Amino acid sequence: MDKAPFELNGRQRALVEALSQKDTRLAEMYLSALVVLRDGDNPDRFAQACYSLRELMEKIPRWYAAVPAAEQVPRMGDKVGDLAKQWRRARTGSNTFTAGGWRGTIDPPLEDALRAIDEFFAWLEKDRPMRKERTAGMFRKLDPMRLPLPSKIEQLRVEEWSSCREYFEDVAHHNIMTAPEDIGKWLYFLEGFLLDLIRPRTFEKHEEIDTIIQHGEGNANPR
Repeated sequence: MDKAPFELNGRQRALVEALSQKDTRLAEMYLSALVVLRDGDNPDRFAQACYSLRELMEKIPRWYAAVPAAEQVPRMGDKVGDLAKQWRRARTGSNTFTAGGWRGTIDPPLEDALRAIDEFFAWLEKDRPMRKERTAGMFRKLDPMRLPLPSKIEQLRVEEWSSCREYFEDVAHHNIMTAPEDIGKWLYFLEGFLLDLIRPRTFEKHEEIDTIIQHGEGNANPR
């Protein structure tokens, strides 16, 4: 049976156009996710599509120099991985780790591991607020109105964006199982979120109203 041709709906076309105006690579990431999701013969299509969507969300800050690109910011997974390696070294290299648990005086391997743990939590305490502020900064710069939102509303937007990114990241890394309807819901949310930020429908309506008013004034005041 032949596959149905790949077609975009109006909402998807609007987002592709909006992303292309910023960077064609952003539109390509989005389109790649849509193409992969529709490939029922691909058993890993969910993870692959979510990887593209996560990359899209991480690359968007490149539009503005004031918002650091995602790869310039240490990732939680990288930090946890480094900490795990340090802890394994302590368990194998420290004389204080025995079959009965940790015993005795802190030696250099254990001291290094404890220092790494302390540094990790210090980073975590500092990074979480900074990450949210970077996301909020991105929203302010994407918003054509350039008007600050009330802090509670802005915080909700940041939390929504973060939850969406974390979902795509978990699926991309095969950390969670998911279903087509779940991906569909998160994808629909992301599309609407980006369209509202990049190309608010209210502005399109305002432009239409301005055109109608100008046309009406021209007819009412013929030369």
